[in-house]
Amino acid sequence: MQEKKVDHFNAQYSQMRSGIFAHSEYITSENVAMLHQYDFVFISVDNGAVKELIFNHLIRMKVSFIDVGIGIQKHDDKLSGILRTTTGTADKYDHLSKNVSFVNSDENEYTTNIQLPELNSLNASFAVIKWKKLNGIFHDHDEEFDSTYTINANMLLGNDYVAA
Repeated sequence: MQEKKVDHFNAQYSQMRSGIFAHSEYITSENVAMLHQYDFVFISVDNGAVKELIFNHLIRMKVSFIDVGIGIQKHDDKLSGILRTTTGTADKYDHLSKNVSFVNSDENEYTTNIQLPELNSLNASFAVIKWKKLNGIFHDHDEEFDSTYTINANMLLGNDYVAA
């Protein structure tokens, strides 16, 4: 039996950091309540129904989170797409429905199991940077709650700001 990815990374990172706990089960309606024990959750789920279940639970429990998504399309045999980083906090959830889709798309090349580790890494970095802004480690001039990075234009845009 092949080792699960979560167990592999837990073994690696727990040697460098304490307080890492691996949960190798999928989130379902039966176990989603375990998330409310956390004060912050990072979400990277490509199943729309599961993502919606997680969002609804975290919003109901007023747990803050960052969700990341990647949409990839093929144009002239080259890949293009957008990386999305969306934050929800107890003070701001009103923007989520216009920025995050819970629909599974067959048109996203990412769902064909294409491996793009540099995009996964970049999206994870955007999420950690936003978390550090929320926690006062980095200055957050604009206080955006949604950002997108467009690959082919090399463009990073922030949306849904706290201040009007």
